[in-house]
Amino acid sequence: MKGKFPGHFLNADLNESIWSRCIFVFDTNILLNLYRYSDETRTLFIKTLQNFQDRIWIPHRVAIEYLENRLDVIYEQQEEYEKAISEIKKLKTKLENSRQHPFISNESMTEVSLSLDKACEELETNKGTHSNRINSDDIKTQISEIFDDEKIGEAFSNEELEEILKEGADRYKEKVPPGYSDIKKQGTDESIKARCRPYGDLIIWKAIIKKSIESDLPIIFVTDDGKEDWWHRFKGKTLGPRPELIEEFKEKTQKEFYMYLPERFLSFAAAKIEEQPSKEILDEIRDIRSKESDQASLFDPPKIRFKTSKKSKNYFTNKSISILEKGQLAYNLRTIEREATDIENSIQALVEERNALARYLNDYIDQNYDADNDPYSTEEYLSLQAEHGYTDERIEALDSRLEHIRSIQNKLLHLKNQVDKESIHNNPENN
Repeated sequence: MKGKFPGHFLNADLNESIWSRCIFVFDTNILLNLYRYSDETRTLFIKTLQNFQDRIWIPHRVAIEYLENRLDVIYEQQEEYEKAISEIKKLKTKLENSRQHPFISNESMTEVSLSLDKACEELETNKGTHSNRINSDDIKTQISEIFDDEKIGEAFSNEELEEILKEGADRYKEKVPPGYSDIKKQGTDESIKARCRPYGDLIIWKAIIKKSIESDLPIIFVTDDGKEDWWHRFKGKTLGPRPELIEEFKEKTQKEFYMYLPERFLSFAAAKIEEQPSKEILDEIRDIRSKESDQASLFDPPKIRFKTSKKSKNYFTNKSISILEKGQLAYNLRTIEREATDIENSIQALVEERNALARYLNDYIDQNYDADNDPYSTEEYLSLQAEHGYTDERIEALDSRLEHIRSIQNKLLHLKNQVDKESIHNNPENN
């Protein structure tokens, strides 16, 4: 059975064996997250990469995605700094209003005010440093030195890409990993660059397999992508890479394949560089993944497009929502209702997942409680706890999305009533 289903028979000894011989391949999100990490976390990660520099590699696709998305991430982080500064200033203004907080003494308020001012100054300085990376990027320089030309794969030809896209369409229909979760990235642009976008993970996967065949070595892939088309999960717990990936890799290369999330990679690498990452660093990496996961689309407001009618616009304060005619209105109402139902079903599934995680956490503590050990500080418990927290955030985001959907639905119903009244009024048979 082990020979026919290697993906279902992983063990710690095998992982250690792979670790000592493999090439470490890194995903695009690992490079981009270096801009999101604190200085301490980024320094440790770069030091770790440097210590394994003779055994690291990235596919050509990863390098391209990094270079194309780098400026967006820099700008995104700049907005985070501005948001934090704004929130601190709002808090300071609120605390300084003695009518709202008569219980804060002047002495204490002075200390708090000085601390908040200092925090704003530090954030402004860091924002400036970060913004300067648009033109003078020290992180890009470090990445380019670590991943020199020899550590970057060759690009697939257009003919090879066309073959991957053709295969990918069939794989995605059957939900064969990896990448099928990205099908939503499909657009209308017919250029090969645009058509490759939904198949980025599959292109990377093909490059990893090719690298293993050429080097005759096993691969460990380090990714911050938490989607189900990479990871095998059961009742909220991540068990490891999808068995299908391990089996496909084994079949095509005759070598072993494994995957690590970045915090796991740092923890294992710590023994080699003798610098154990702190709990704060590991928590930060998990928090970044929770925020920047490809599933963050759940956090976006719904993008609903309706046809335009000058008459119907008069009924809306939100000018982006409009209806062409009564038939179109009925269609839009059905679309909205279906989306609301889908969201409600997703919320229900997530609530069940969260409850299962909560039960698992309680069972884990019961089974591992020991006066000499603290089960609350184990990596497995912290990982489960982070997963539970992320599930809570997704439920919260979907609740917010559902509220927005329902508000649109109410506007449409109001418009339908107006149209119905107008139809009755303008119908000669009713006059």
